[in-house]
Amino acid sequence: MVWRRRKYRVKRGKIPGTFYFSVLDNGVVSNEFWTIVDVSDDLSWGLFHYSGAARAAGQSYTGAVLVSPDGQYPKETDDGRLASALENCGIKDWELYTVDNCSCLDPPLGIPEGSSLHCMIQVDKAKL
Repeated sequence: MVWRRRKYRVKRGKIPGTFYFSVLDNGVVSNEFWTIVDVSDDLSWGLFHYSGAARAAGQSYTGAVLVSPDGQYPKETDDGRLASALENCGIKDWELYTVDNCSCLDPPLGIPEGSSLHCMIQVDKAKL
């Protein structure tokens, strides 16, 4: 509950598809650099890579997040496109693991009350 209530600050990077995140965690500031690595043409999956550091704690880390609308590993991976994107992150597909949020009463992330999205993207699958 505490984690999902933290306030992350996000700035767009100079290169499209890059972002800088920062968050205060128990008095320690963590800074992260996020990159959109690849997204399928039909938006059935997306891969994000991050690297971060909490200097005061002497800690650094890297990782990736593979997302899909239903949270499942994508069945269609665009003939090796996903494997290539993972390879660009230095990750093999067998290193991935599923995050199970079924015990959560509500989605783990949401838009804070009073916030608004910059825009909403709707995909018309009939036109794909």
